[in-house]
Amino acid sequence: MPIQYLKQAFDNFVALYHRINFSETVARTSSSTDYGGMGEREIQLRLELLIDLPNKDLSELFQTAKALTGFGMADQLRLLAAAEQLRNISTELAHEFCCKAVVALKNLNDKDWQMWVNEIKSLAQQKSIADAMAYLAQTDDYVASLQPEASAVMLEQVRSVLEHLITGYGGSKLKVVAESELYTDTATLYLPEQYAAFNSSDKNFSFYKLAATYLWAQSWFGSWRIDIPRLLYEYQDPERAVASFQALETLRLAHCLKRTLPGIIRLERALYGTLWQPPNTPAWRAAQTRLAQTHARAEDSIDLIDTIYQEHIPKLYPCHGVFKPSRVYKAIKTRVDDNQKHLAQMLDKLRSQLQQQKKIPPKSSSPFTLQFYEQALTPDEYGFVLNLDGEDIEIPQDLLELFEQLSGDLGNIPEQLLADSESENSNAITTDNPADTTTGNIANLILPEWDHAIQKYRKDWCHIYIESTDEGEPDFITQTLSKHYGIIHRLHRTFEALRNDDRLLRKQTHGDEIDLDAIIESLVDTWVIKSELNDRIFIKTNKEERDVAVVFLIDMSASTRGWINRLEKEALLLLCESLQILGDRYAIYGFNGHTRKQCKIYPIKAIDEDYNTAVKEKISAIKAELYTRIGAAIRYVGTHLQHYDAKTKILIVLSDGKPDDADGYRDSYGIEDTRKALFELRRHGIHSHCITIDKTGQEYLPYMYGHTRYSIINDIEKLPYRMSEIYRQITC
Repeated sequence: MPIQYLKQAFDNFVALYHRINFSETVARTSSSTDYGGMGEREIQLRLELLIDLPNKDLSELFQTAKALTGFGMADQLRLLAAAEQLRNISTELAHEFCCKAVVALKNLNDKDWQMWVNEIKSLAQQKSIADAMAYLAQTDDYVASLQPEASAVMLEQVRSVLEHLITGYGGSKLKVVAESELYTDTATLYLPEQYAAFNSSDKNFSFYKLAATYLWAQSWFGSWRIDIPRLLYEYQDPERAVASFQALETLRLAHCLKRTLPGIIRLERALYGTLWQPPNTPAWRAAQTRLAQTHARAEDSIDLIDTIYQEHIPKLYPCHGVFKPSRVYKAIKTRVDDNQKHLAQMLDKLRSQLQQQKKIPPKSSSPFTLQFYEQALTPDEYGFVLNLDGEDIEIPQDLLELFEQLSGDLGNIPEQLLADSESENSNAITTDNPADTTTGNIANLILPEWDHAIQKYRKDWCHIYIESTDEGEPDFITQTLSKHYGIIHRLHRTFEALRNDDRLLRKQTHGDEIDLDAIIESLVDTWVIKSELNDRIFIKTNKEERDVAVVFLIDMSASTRGWINRLEKEALLLLCESLQILGDRYAIYGFNGHTRKQCKIYPIKAIDEDYNTAVKEKISAIKAELYTRIGAAIRYVGTHLQHYDAKTKILIVLSDGKPDDADGYRDSYGIEDTRKALFELRRHGIHSHCITIDKTGQEYLPYMYGHTRYSIINDIEKLPYRMSEIYRQITC
């Protein structure tokens, strides 16, 4: 929805609001000439002379000048005289006073007015200008406290107005329901039955507007397009994680609203004196900077939880409500499940209509494809172009609404949802009949896959085939070892030192040999300070050996074709040569495939297999073809690695880019499945690390692997040496 529509909706709402009689009737509305006062231009000039702030926006002063035309000369001069007194203390304070004084002038008698002005001067002179400013910010509350008892605003009185307001903003229609707590489950806005915290019905009504807008913003700006179970179960203290996430999201949403609905943000400032601010610490300042960016997403807030997890989390304003992820998860899951079933039915119906109209072949089984284009309002809003068999199709209105609902919940439309449901079901393969209908082969294993759209595993989904490599390149081994002779020599020395690190313990009471340094130090002590000879004069060999088991998972997809593939093989060969010195146990597997029904695994070296000529030949035979369905490969090698008897278990992935496959395994679907597979490894105590040459990896690798579990090699020519260097770093 373009921003001009939002502004128009807000203007319409304001007009509707003024029909509701919540505000006091203004007593003085006649022109200044009726009271013998000054005109607007004269007041404006006087204020400009008083408030000499060259870089200050004086538009609020001009509003004050206009408002003062409704007062007599005595009242006008009273305000100007007080402003001049405060100007002698602080020009900034006088400016703020002029902006706030009209409401006090209108509602306070002479005695209360003078008490109010004196309190401002006292605070400024005896405490600080900041204290006086804070007191001025509460002018409305001070005035209201001197008025007759304020009346509470009932939700029932304003429910329809709030629902019209939210509908005008855009997105799905949301119901407004009375509840003791203030929150949303993305389908309903839950607000208190009545609100009377402020001594002004205007302010209490403004609270409802502000609270409803913040709840709406959670859905509109994608607060819940995240892995909610991770938020609830991956942290030791889920409540603290949720509180951290809400504080971060409140920052992000405030910036989003400031860009799109600045009038609403002014309400927050009017109600509480200032916008909510986090603690002024380096971690929170960094979070504020990142979340203020126009491209910031809820995923950024999730990533930042670790950085502020141990920090003080300040109390939010009441209008921000509370976050209830479990309620949200339940509502989204129910809605997505229903919409997915509905989508399959509507696409089947649309396909039949197009076939009857002969716009596509009668027996076409091609999947629909959906293209997104960014709308003007926010980067989270998309338009859609539906395509079938190369032809763009006009999207029926009911189908378009369904796309909007699904993209609102999921952030996009997973491509697998656009496939023909009937053909998909007819080709489905289970463990009872694991034959690949395209090849006739029998799968060695069938593994599940995580579908973040429905927040559950697709069982019996990925068909794993164990393949052997073809013949290797002639002379590859000899050429590589000769080409990198100097690097191999340096790596051997480095790994030899690593093997001997911390093997010798000095200054022991007994050991294998004499520690000369300890003897000399002890003799010096006996001569200088007349102490007894120290008996810690031996060197003992530390018998603790490295206990590491590593699996290398090598990307053999077509995107590594050519010189990248050759450098991968060279790096692997050089690393294996060095590992012979170190003595670590390791295995090597390659992977590629084509769709979920052909996920191929290539065993190159088993964990207990010797590094021999056969292994070298398999390394030289690594070829680049097909696609990168990495989640299935991680689960396969993970099941092997978790059964190895080793103190430290590590999976190292060597890949050139994102997950990708021909059946829609890409973007958020592939990234979420890969991330889930890595999380499954961590539950079994297996560490993971990715080595990639993808320069755009910074965009997705921290989300999949974690902020410290990946390495990007910008110069591919350095891969052979850097791979060994990285191995040393992550296994020490």
